[in-house]
Amino acid sequence: MKKALVLLMFVVLGFAYAQEDAMRTIEHPRGTTEIPTQPQRVVLANDFILGNALSLGVPVVGAAGRANIDTLRGGAYDTSGIEIVGVANEPSLERLIELEPDLIAIEHVTSDTVYDNLSRIEPSITVATIFEDRTLPTLIDFNRTFAEIVGKTDLIEGQLSAYESRLEELRSQIDPIRDELDFNIL
Repeated sequence: MKKALVLLMFVVLGFAYAQEDAMRTIEHPRGTTEIPTQPQRVVLANDFILGNALSLGVPVVGAAGRANIDTLRGGAYDTSGIEIVGVANEPSLERLIELEPDLIAIEHVTSDTVYDNLSRIEPSITVATIFEDRTLPTLIDFNRTFAEIVGKTDLIEGQLSAYESRLEELRSQIDPIRDELDFNIL
């Protein structure tokens, strides 16, 4: 019985270890990259997507830039463990290496040189914040794409469902008085 229990323990631990190291291939604007299924130490080479990442519970350990980090420091997210690793789209490679990320996410408009340097450190993916035809993805599309990259599709769909439910609730309150409303947009 003890041998069976010990064997079961090794099988379970081995499965958990295999799950932790699981990799998958992601297509992104700069090609394809093999990344962890569930990244544990993410660095953002631009803080543009920091709020999105934190809302999904992505374990961000570093971000380049300051605007969103400073804004979010006083907000709803705990940013105390996030190291600033340089300016937006030009992170310090030395500081980035010290953080030992398992995934680096950057905007696709970042220079080829920066992307090439980052992808030599750890798996790096580019996230489209503007399309080739100069149109922008909707916030919902962007969040879905980013959630897929970081393995959080169930979470984003739950968040979007709650968002849609809240919109419907507000519509039901506004519709009966819509004709009585008078407002200006400046």
